[in-house]
Amino acid sequence: MATQRRHRGSARLAIAGLIVGALAWMGVTPAIAAEGSEVFVYTGNDADPLGVGYLQLGGAVGLPVVESSTFPTYLSSYECILLPVNRTSFSPGITSALVAYVNGGGNLLAIGENDLNYASAIETMNEVSAAVGASMSLTYENIDPGVFATHEIDASPLTEGVSSIGYAGTAGVALDVDGTAQSLVRTRLGGTAPRTTFVAAETIGGGTFVLMGDHMLADNLLDLFGNDNLVLGRNLCTGSLVQRSFDGFMGPVDEDVVNTVKAGATVPLQFRIFDGDTEITDPAVVESFTVTPVTCPDAAAPVDEVEFTTTGKTELRYTNGKFQQNWKTPKTKGCYQVTVATTDGATLTSDFVLR
Repeated sequence: MATQRRHRGSARLAIAGLIVGALAWMGVTPAIAAEGSEVFVYTGNDADPLGVGYLQLGGAVGLPVVESSTFPTYLSSYECILLPVNRTSFSPGITSALVAYVNGGGNLLAIGENDLNYASAIETMNEVSAAVGASMSLTYENIDPGVFATHEIDASPLTEGVSSIGYAGTAGVALDVDGTAQSLVRTRLGGTAPRTTFVAAETIGGGTFVLMGDHMLADNLLDLFGNDNLVLGRNLCTGSLVQRSFDGFMGPVDEDVVNTVKAGATVPLQFRIFDGDTEITDPAVVESFTVTPVTCPDAAAPVDEVEFTTTGKTELRYTNGKFQQNWKTPKTKGCYQVTVATTDGATLTSDFVLR
């Protein structure tokens, strides 16, 4: 059976429109996020000096960084907004503007720290998380004091290209079991609290809210860490949790049936990939093809003979409006599942019986 995932943004945008409309009705000026031209770092509300300095992040994003202790009236020019370990609660006006910004499509990064000296910052970021309606919160902990690197990275569009993250003494992020928040980065194996989430994200309205237990994106730590922190920062500032999606498999492979093929034959696997509504044609977006032996279905399961080809190139290519990978099936008879995965974790599968 072929399984496909196709995501659209219309529902999220509709929700964002309702929220922004409600804010306007209540007299709050909506801070709508557009295609931003700057990164804004808000250094007011007693932001910690260690959390100030994000010019290298701006370089990774490809946009100038504006650092200010004055909260701007309009937020539409910002690609993302960083709250760097602010230790004093935000006013209702600032909080409302941040809520409208993320619901309108902006990326908001709330950056906390460990509870050794930053318990007030944890409280502030949890207030922001609650205000935007996120299903996650920072925990009052000091996990792994010292400087460490972790390879415990969760597959997500926001962690694409990330294999190692440096951090130093972090708070954790607790995810509500019934919520939609997703873990992105976990603490190292062998630490004081192995595989504890300390970076997580959630789609809020039309935007993305990120909660972090450590300020590992600040300039004064990047040279020390030397990992993929800037890659992660770029993704968090410009990306979203919406995965790429598939259209397929296409003929001769059929959906909703177990495809039957002669063992050793070559089967053309054809499909399309989308990023939102935009079709992707670069083969580099495909991370892998895997073939896994599976238990054969019972005799009552629907089957379909696959018209196969024994000619053509075997490498993945985009041709005639679709991707094609010619799969040379095993010569061993049995049942197999083929899975195609993109670099951000989206998958497409189909089942085959080789006779």
